[in-house]
Amino acid sequence: MGSLPFAFYGYALTCLAFFGLGMRLSLLRKPGRIGEVLLFAVSLQAAWAGLSAASLAGAQPAGIAAGLVEPLRTLAWIGCVLGWARMRRPGDTKASASWLTRLVWPTLGFALVLAVASMLVVPGLLPSNARWALPGTLAALGLFLALQVHRSAAVHQQWPITLPLLAMAGLFGFDLVLYVQAWMAGGANDLLAGARGYANAAVFPLLAIAASRQRRWQIDLTVSRKVVYYTALALGAAVYLGFVAAASELIQRTTGASGPAAGSLFLFVAIVGLLALLSSRTIRARLRVLLAKNFFQYRYDYRHEWLRLTRLFGEAGAAVNGALGERAIEGLARLCDSSGGALWIRSDDGAFRCISQVDYDGSTSPISGTGSLARFLTERGWVISIPEWRTDRARYSGLRLPPVLTGEGRQWLIVPLPLHDKLLGFVVLNEPLAPIAVDWEVRDIVKAAARQVATHLGVRQAMEALVQARQFESFNRTSAFVVHDLKNLVAQLQLIVSNAPRFRGNQEFHDDIVATVENVMDRMQGLLVQLRSGASGGPPAPVAIDDAIRESVRGRSTPRLEPVVEIEPSAEQLQVMAHRDRLVRVVGHLVQNAIEAAGETGKVRIRARRDGDWASVEVADTGKGMSEEFLRDKLFRPFESTKQHGMGIGAFEAREYIREIGGQMKVASRLGVGTKFRLRLPLVQTATQL
Repeated sequence: MGSLPFAFYGYALTCLAFFGLGMRLSLLRKPGRIGEVLLFAVSLQAAWAGLSAASLAGAQPAGIAAGLVEPLRTLAWIGCVLGWARMRRPGDTKASASWLTRLVWPTLGFALVLAVASMLVVPGLLPSNARWALPGTLAALGLFLALQVHRSAAVHQQWPITLPLLAMAGLFGFDLVLYVQAWMAGGANDLLAGARGYANAAVFPLLAIAASRQRRWQIDLTVSRKVVYYTALALGAAVYLGFVAAASELIQRTTGASGPAAGSLFLFVAIVGLLALLSSRTIRARLRVLLAKNFFQYRYDYRHEWLRLTRLFGEAGAAVNGALGERAIEGLARLCDSSGGALWIRSDDGAFRCISQVDYDGSTSPISGTGSLARFLTERGWVISIPEWRTDRARYSGLRLPPVLTGEGRQWLIVPLPLHDKLLGFVVLNEPLAPIAVDWEVRDIVKAAARQVATHLGVRQAMEALVQARQFESFNRTSAFVVHDLKNLVAQLQLIVSNAPRFRGNQEFHDDIVATVENVMDRMQGLLVQLRSGASGGPPAPVAIDDAIRESVRGRSTPRLEPVVEIEPSAEQLQVMAHRDRLVRVVGHLVQNAIEAAGETGKVRIRARRDGDWASVEVADTGKGMSEEFLRDKLFRPFESTKQHGMGIGAFEAREYIREIGGQMKVASRLGVGTKFRLRLPLVQTATQL
């Protein structure tokens, strides 16, 4: 009886090992035919080992059951070996398979006959001398098949089946030795019978490693999230209480007479702390996220989504600004089955303006670049769920969304577009086509995609700035030729002035020509100096706004159109800090454009008035007007012009100079109605004005 404990633990170890492997295989969604046969064999192996262990522990019926299950277990392992003989990778032909693949069913039938005959020995239906011969023959058949399958397999087939066939060879070989010795000696050897359980346990690692090599046999966990959540919660509480109990016991033993009271107080405080932790919504939410990230299959195929987004931006036409914005919206919308949305980008004045939209029915008005939304997206970088914001504003720390995004429409998510440490813009997505929970995974993948989108948009802006810089460089090179031409013109004018007294008989006419030419010469020389130095002609000085307006209009009237100048009494002699020549040129440029736009039947009006601490100058015409698209995208863009011979830098230069002296320029225009430019310039605060 001394060998019984030794044998019992071997069979028990085999039962536990193969039971665990069977549980692993049972979680497979698509195990394949070989995987199903392997699961059946592993289950019978665990059942046989468990019954054998129970029999050794004294349960006599378990021994009879083990004798009935053993032939089935051996037959199942032979089925696995024959299944591995039929394994072929794609492209292999039937002719390349071993001869065993053509004898699978006859061989399996013969093994079935042996197994049934072995089972009949147990209840005494066959002669007792067959007790060892039949299972021995079955084991010999299994060993022979294992060796033949490995020998006849192609080189590329041997790697996945070598370990399991080696395990089968060890299992069948030990059984063959056991049964041959028992047949020859008339009874089983106690030492071999006792070691049989350990021998079966020894082949388990080979099968486990082989199972891990098969991709189709990888576990796809489908346990309920709630079960895992509450199990983890209970396990964490149990571990916590275990440490608390140990600490309480230690306190009672080390604090002398007051130990019981101190230990009880510590236990009470610890339990109250546990209840506080379990009741915390934040702790529970973080636990759910932790479990979802580490124990469940992700919702998205991240590799596929990343490649799809990359291909979307790499398509022909994506480099165009409008197309790039639409692709940015489309790329983010596809991730959460949204129908579309709109893209806001920070403009030069700091506000966010909508530049692209796809199936978007909400308002596209500008949004402040210093408001609550901009600060929240810059500081937090969160993906904002508008429905969640409506029901739980405390989660968003008092965020106030602009009415543009909370009015009528299908607005659902606000996705920030961070570029380095700045907020480039954001995308507002429509509601999804089917309800979807905005959980951590949706937020993570949308944020990751938004960073890639922001990178593409940022590269586009950098390219535009580079192109603009190169255009200015080209313009500067052209200016050198202009300077050369201006020098020639000045020389010609000087020659005219020097020769005019000798060729003009009418002295009064002669004086007028000389005065006019001298004035033109002075102005051209001033322009020449400015072009050469690139400076603005010294620091700004107080300039009377009414005088600058009258000078800018002088000489621009035509026989068909006389600009109307209205200077209110409040604007008389108002002074602004500016460079007189540049301010006159800016207002003159606006007046000249208005005259050209008004045509033969239009009107042009220049109005000046005081607006608090500002001087307001309006230049309005009744011309053909400009479209909203031109105002937004092209009016102040250098080298964009509606004139046939225009260079497209007048409006840009005017706006930049007004900003340089602290002013503002606004424009309103409607097609078929006209255009109005409004300049607001800060006034010089003189002592009398104060």
